[in-house]
Amino acid sequence: MLVDGPSERPALCFLLLAVAMSFFGSALSIDETRAHLLLKEKMMRLGGRLVLNTKEELANERLMTLKIAEMKEAMRTLIFPPSMHFFQAKHLIERSQVFNILRMMPKGAALHLHDIGIVTMDWLVRNVTYRPHCH
Repeated sequence: MLVDGPSERPALCFLLLAVAMSFFGSALSIDETRAHLLLKEKMMRLGGRLVLNTKEELANERLMTLKIAEMKEAMRTLIFPPSMHFFQAKHLIERSQVFNILRMMPKGAALHLHDIGIVTMDWLVRNVTYRPHCH
């Protein structure tokens, strides 16, 4: 879920209100309304308001090209490492160009976090990282 706390609820209410107003108050098609909603949702994600410089855009473009190529290969061969047991997929993952690029990148404090589909980063830091057995 994209919102998971009291601080995000006003944002969700605003988003829903904005979508409702744009849907009923304009001549936008459902596709335009959906695209607008998806863009707003993307902006709410971690890093959604981040603006990349020219070099970062180029690096992202190259990385996405590799990622798309790996996805197409998986569709062609029906071999998709994320869907496999780790021990069966490990050698495939290690051969992945995308994985090897990501492995070289700095991770900061959020190495194993996925910003969508889990609790908020604030909640995680407040409630999990200070436990005695977490390193």
